[in-house]
Amino acid sequence: MAYGELAFQFAKEVSTQLITLSSALIGLSVTFIKDFQSESPGWLRASWLLYIASIVFGVLALLTLTGTLETLALPASAFGGFYPSTRITAGAQIVSFVLGTVCLIVFGWRHGLKRHASSTPSRARPDTPRPVRHEGRRG
Repeated sequence: MAYGELAFQFAKEVSTQLITLSSALIGLSVTFIKDFQSESPGWLRASWLLYIASIVFGVLALLTLTGTLETLALPASAFGGFYPSTRITAGAQIVSFVLGTVCLIVFGWRHGLKRHASSTPSRARPDTPRPVRHEGRRG
């Protein structure tokens, strides 16, 4: 397999994996949103927007890869690297995915700290009554 073919396969795989992960993280966080009763879901919404941006940039990156392959199909053309359009869209996909993940982690961290601070300390076990001793009674 030539270097150009291998580079295209890796670029396609990375873009496809990030699209899949972004979609899964959006779906997972939407599924469990009822468990995250938070007054400030700004970090969560930001992560959703960044994951959606990652999906859009990923699709655009795949489209630019397809366009690059089409131009390489011409006779006497060689692979000289990815076009700037592919680099920009793939880079934007990676950056938006990383930032979306950071926002999701911050939301989870802040939600966990608020939940921990607002919870009342629970006892390990309830107090059990002590046996009553009756004087003069033998048992």
